[in-house]
Amino acid sequence: MGKSHQKIKWFTLVEVIIAISLLVTVIGILFLGTGTVMSSWEQLGRHTKSLEELFLLDRSLDALLTNIIPLTWPDEDNIKQESLFFGESNKVVFSYIHSFNQLEDGAIRTCSMFVEDDELVVYYCERPPFPDNLNSDILKRSVLAYGIESIGFAYADMEEGDLEFKDTWEEEDYLPLGIRINVRFLNGAKQSWLRRTAGSSFYERWGKWEQKERI
Repeated sequence: MGKSHQKIKWFTLVEVIIAISLLVTVIGILFLGTGTVMSSWEQLGRHTKSLEELFLLDRSLDALLTNIIPLTWPDEDNIKQESLFFGESNKVVFSYIHSFNQLEDGAIRTCSMFVEDDELVVYYCERPPFPDNLNSDILKRSVLAYGIESIGFAYADMEEGDLEFKDTWEEEDYLPLGIRINVRFLNGAKQSWLRRTAGSSFYERWGKWEQKERI
């Protein structure tokens, strides 16, 4: 019997280069696809976190502004009853009803809301009046949102039957119908909220009535 001869096929240099090129191309596509997926996942995570933060801010503003009530307090000479609501274009001081865990805490807080160090903050106290010094021991500080560039408040009122918004609310002896808040974030995003106050009853009625004249 003759010896069987086995043919050995050697790859040429061109074939090796083509195979390596295909392998590199496939690996590159896999890495590109993985990077795209990871980038999309990170972007989705940031978007989800941003929505969660907006949702928490919306709930906080709703709990604060929709529970604002009219509340007065004697001045230093115990002569005049001063309203505990004061509104500026970038700051507002008000009293509101809140839930409580202990009876001695009471159900009314007086607070001030504004932007401080790129944060939307609320300084509040359990008992009125609200102190002028923010370092007062009776004040507590709470952060509603981070990364805030600026905030703008506008106060709704009726003027000759039309709804108008004022930049300040100082000497009126009644509460605004609502408060509009425009928030600008450091990343350039903008959001607006409009909430009606709980204690504005000047225009509310049950049944027919004749509107009284303001004094």
